[in-house]
Amino acid sequence: MKYSVRAKVQKNYHVLLGQDMHYYSVPYQYIGKQTTIVYDSEQVEVYLDHKRIAAHKRNYQKHCYTTTDTHMPTSHLKYKETLGWDKDYFLQKAKPIGEYFLQVVSGLLESRQFTQQAFLSCRGLLRLADKYGNERTNNACRIGLYAGYLSYKTIENILSNNRDKQEEPSSQITIPVHENIRGPKEY
Repeated sequence: MKYSVRAKVQKNYHVLLGQDMHYYSVPYQYIGKQTTIVYDSEQVEVYLDHKRIAAHKRNYQKHCYTTTDTHMPTSHLKYKETLGWDKDYFLQKAKPIGEYFLQVVSGLLESRQFTQQAFLSCRGLLRLADKYGNERTNNACRIGLYAGYLSYKTIENILSNNRDKQEEPSSQITIPVHENIRGPKEY
């Protein structure tokens, strides 16, 4: 069974399939245009004025991108070069902040099909380090890594809720002494 929804092509030349919260690329010439996404369990097709402009295999990963190289504008790469943004740039910026921060930035860059898709998250993490300081941001990254979450939003939530300042719970659990608790002699 096929379904269809309307979606506007975003400035990053992707449309959002809301049911899966997944982004699919279309040729950059269609930025700002209103499209129709027709999809089933295996295929996603994007139409503009009843003409198919993109087709992708369906991907159910939330908040991820499926991008075709030919959809990227050449200016996109030139713009990136003028900013000096590349994988090495962000790794170099992350190194002085701390070991855990570097691991989070590295993990974000490796988690995307195209590293350019992680650049905004990495910039956001660098802004958090400016706002909260290197020590707190590095500690928040340690907590995020321990919990298994690599995202800008996770680190921001840890910092904004001051979770990085809380003492870590003791790894050894002790049972309080109480008259209702049976001891070893009961067994």
